[in-house]
Amino acid sequence: MTSFQIVMIMIAVYFAYHFYRMLMVMEENPERVLGQEEEIAPKFEDYIEEADKEYAEGNVEQARVLLENIVKVFPTIAEGMNKLAYVLTKEGNNQEALSYYKQSLRIDPEDDVTHNAVASVFSSLNREDEAIEHYQEALSIDSDYEDTWFNYGNLMLKMGKEENALKMYKRVLEINANFEEAKESIKNIESNK
Repeated sequence: MTSFQIVMIMIAVYFAYHFYRMLMVMEENPERVLGQEEEIAPKFEDYIEEADKEYAEGNVEQARVLLENIVKVFPTIAEGMNKLAYVLTKEGNNQEALSYYKQSLRIDPEDDVTHNAVASVFSSLNREDEAIEHYQEALSIDSDYEDTWFNYGNLMLKMGKEENALKMYKRVLEINANFEEAKESIKNIESNK
């Protein structure tokens, strides 16, 4: 057994123990469920920080394993699913990422950032209609999220709709005049006219 496998087993046991403890508290005192969530929240954040640290250090596989365990222990917290889905997209596992993003949207259907992420995955899979649907949903929730406008513009450009893309990139600059990629995209479209 490799040291990586041993570490992953230890992490899984640690998560299982804390999950078991949480279940025991809830069983003994069901009316404390909300209070228990408050006690669990900092631990969730600690786990997420550890996964973020692994990812930042380039240990993508370890980050993914940690996030998979986090999702198992905290299946009702969308943030863990979103981070796992993000890592999966970076590994090229877009279909699996979509599954986690969709679970996250079932928990929080009003999360514009997740709708934007889902749309980007659909765009990468050449499923433009579904991408457009999620970009529009994201913008109906928060019409000032510059990343959604930029990504939607990229999809329009990919679909050959340069005028629509140009409008979207200009909207990005209305929100954030320092968004360099939007400036570059506008420059490229205008130079090709």
